[in-house]
Amino acid sequence: MASRGVNIAIQWADGKIIPAGQSRDVQLSSLRKTICEHKNSAAHNEAVKILQTANKDILLNMNASSQESVFKSTAKVFMTAYYVAKNNKPFTDFESLIDLQHANSADLGRVLHSKTVCVDIIENVSSQMKKELLKKIIETKSKITVLADESTSVGHKSTLIVFLKASVDGDMEPIAFPLDLVELDSMSAAHIKEQIMGCLLKNGFTVELLREILIGFFSDGASVMLGVMSGVGKLLQDDFQGIILWHCLNHRLELAVDQALDVTGGTKDFQAFMDSLYSLYSQSPKNMRQLSECAHNLDIALRRIGKV
Repeated sequence: MASRGVNIAIQWADGKIIPAGQSRDVQLSSLRKTICEHKNSAAHNEAVKILQTANKDILLNMNASSQESVFKSTAKVFMTAYYVAKNNKPFTDFESLIDLQHANSADLGRVLHSKTVCVDIIENVSSQMKKELLKKIIETKSKITVLADESTSVGHKSTLIVFLKASVDGDMEPIAFPLDLVELDSMSAAHIKEQIMGCLLKNGFTVELLREILIGFFSDGASVMLGVMSGVGKLLQDDFQGIILWHCLNHRLELAVDQALDVTGGTKDFQAFMDSLYSLYSQSPKNMRQLSECAHNLDIALRRIGKV
């Protein structure tokens, strides 16, 4: 790389630069002058160009390998968060699972290891999954059914849980999945119907498409939801002719069981008797130990007493 008028001083090449002078101030001044002259020399400028080119190549290679490594470790973190959500584990288990994988020498990077991040990851994954499901439903124009149920949030606010049931690709069995959780400002049928329509439109459906694919509305038997004259189902039926209104089978079963228990004599007494046994033995180790001894003397296999 040498060119005319460019040479490298042997002192710089061998690292033997020494200051001139006796006092510290003179020596420092000498070193500053030497460094300044060298910094402005042609040889130094050529060396800087060579070093910059080499560093750029090294950084490019390092960035490529580093990005691939970061991607793999982040993917492992995402899979761990997905496992927590898929198996209904508490978010606090996420940090323990990360520590376990570190102990097993798995590379999960140094970030995204808190339970707060786990919540964000799960929310991100679930929103992307919902987008993919809705995209396929809209593309294939699969028939859909809306399931809605009122609930109360932890903050004591009225909310509406909206589910969709549809065959995602037109061939598989219909599946039900949560679409959205809508906060209600009023419990009137008109407001609930407006919120349901807003939820569907916000998630990519159009009124014209809904007239073609919406075939049913399911809810509990509350008059505001399925009232014959002005319930939410009737208001939807006015806009979308031919949709089926259905009293949710789970709610009907619960009502039937409750009514059957009311008219069946002795059921309440039997439940109260079993609850008393449960309270007597489940909360007292002494009573439980005595019960185990009696069972052992009678050669009976004692099972754990559960609550009705």
